[in-house]
Amino acid sequence: MDRERSRSAPEVEWLIVQLGDGEQIVDWSVDPAHDGEVFRGAWHALRDAHSGVRIARMRMPWQAAPRRVCVRAIDAQGRASELRFVADAGATPGPPHAHAVPARARGCAQVEALC
Repeated sequence: MDRERSRSAPEVEWLIVQLGDGEQIVDWSVDPAHDGEVFRGAWHALRDAHSGVRIARMRMPWQAAPRRVCVRAIDAQGRASELRFVADAGATPGPPHAHAVPARARGCAQVEALC
């Protein structure tokens, strides 16, 4: 996940979410302003039999505070998982600080990541 502030429109930023290689994800969606409770998907992709959509690029209003983003995914076996990220506004160089937490929904796989 990455955040880029627009050079031509300072009140806008781009939120870029990319799936890793090799994952058998068939359906995924992104909540770019996750409140920690209710998932409000603002972007959704359903993969086809080919390579499918691996990158979401969303135009968002600029937010100086950290942005909380939640990504939900369903794999080829029908298992659901959820990753929650907290991305700083780019005050420091390098990738955003990300936290992965277990999904709360029933039947969701627990997801852990070292970030």
